[in-house]
Amino acid sequence: MKRLIMLAAVLLVSVSASATVKTLKGQVGKEVHISVEGNPSTGYSWMLKNLPQQLVFVSSEYQQSKDCKTGMVGCAGTQNFVFIAQKPGKGELTLTHGRVWDNKSWQDSVILVDIRK
Repeated sequence: MKRLIMLAAVLLVSVSASATVKTLKGQVGKEVHISVEGNPSTGYSWMLKNLPQQLVFVSSEYQQSKDCKTGMVGCAGTQNFVFIAQKPGKGELTLTHGRVWDNKSWQDSVILVDIRK
């Protein structure tokens, strides 16, 4: 699912492993959140490949889908990345989806970054 949602000063972008280029807009000094669909039980995970100078990496956390009932395994969910917009300008954020030990499985998702004062 691909969607762009603005909530107060927080920007949330959702992309899938086959994401096309998106533009991530934010404001200096504010948090920027990116959520990507994933399922680490398959061996695939999201990796931060390229961080533009406009952003500072804060954290990354996986959250299982609310549809995943207690005791269920193999459920999909979202990987949530948190950044701080540190300086104005444009750049590219690259996330890679694949098996950490198998670089032939890696697929890049490029997100354009546009940070304003």
